[in-house]
Amino acid sequence: MNPRILIVEDQEDIASLISLNLKILNFEVDIIHDGQEGLSRGLQTPYDVIILDIMLPSLDGLSICKALREANIQTPLLMLTARQSETDRVTGLELGADDYLTKPFSVLELQARVKALLRRAAINTPAESTTQLIKIKDLTIDPLKRLVQFEQQELQLTTKEFDLLLFLAKAPGQVFSREHLLNEVWGYNHSGYEHTVNSHINRLRSKLGAAINTPAESTTQLIKIKDLTIDPLKRLVQFEQQELQLTTKEFDLLLFLAKAPGQVFSREHLLNEVWGYNHSGYEHTVNSHINRLRSKLEKDSANPEYVLTVWGVGYKLNDK
Repeated sequence: MNPRILIVEDQEDIASLISLNLKILNFEVDIIHDGQEGLSRGLQTPYDVIILDIMLPSLDGLSICKALREANIQTPLLMLTARQSETDRVTGLELGADDYLTKPFSVLELQARVKALLRRAAINTPAESTTQLIKIKDLTIDPLKRLVQFEQQELQLTTKEFDLLLFLAKAPGQVFSREHLLNEVWGYNHSGYEHTVNSHINRLRSKLGAAINTPAESTTQLIKIKDLTIDPLKRLVQFEQQELQLTTKEFDLLLFLAKAPGQVFSREHLLNEVWGYNHSGYEHTVNSHINRLRSKLEKDSANPEYVLTVWGVGYKLNDK
């Protein structure tokens, strides 16, 4: 049976060009020009590879990638982007994309990338030797069901976090370089992207560490600061008895600050602790989340009472 490819690309000329050159390889190709429709098709129809543009009408490619991975759709994803920013490429890979191409790209390179994704998918198809449970001390990994338990608690891992942990667990005690892990788990080896490995390692450590400490009294108690109440266990925030609707990272950032009210943290420190990586040039991620927190929490975001800026240093949660 020929491989089936889904192209989600709003530029019809590019989509047609990709389709033509994949059909030359005897692939079956479907084309969608709308993001929301592309997500629906990806959720409902099995494909061997999905080629996904970032800039799409109705729903962007990064959101589609995130939604597919959250739905445990493991179809290999090749992201297309006209942007030169490293941030976009890294964000896509962090969300679970398998590879990317920057426009304009070579048709031959596109064909090669798709064929490489198909080969890796075939290699990763569970065989009898890889479906057995892996047990290392209190850690249990089920490769077939893609489940991880630590001290009898199930861990919620992203696609790449699971793949990375499984790869390491298949050779316990063996040392792998970042470059090797990047090549084996993500399928490519490009200098400058080793921080992708670092961030996933940090998040794995934080989740394993959280499993050790959960449910601990210190992490499940309500945190109350003036009119602000945070429930770490239920991941709920109330301000003046009204529930705030926060994103995952907004909640994580607020909780981190609230655990040490009055303490000042640099942007680099927050980036490392909340997002799991620390690289110059990404501090704007912290700034944007701080601004969104203030817009939801503060009565006057221009004159904040809770999330304060300490000029030249960083941010703190006001404890007075």
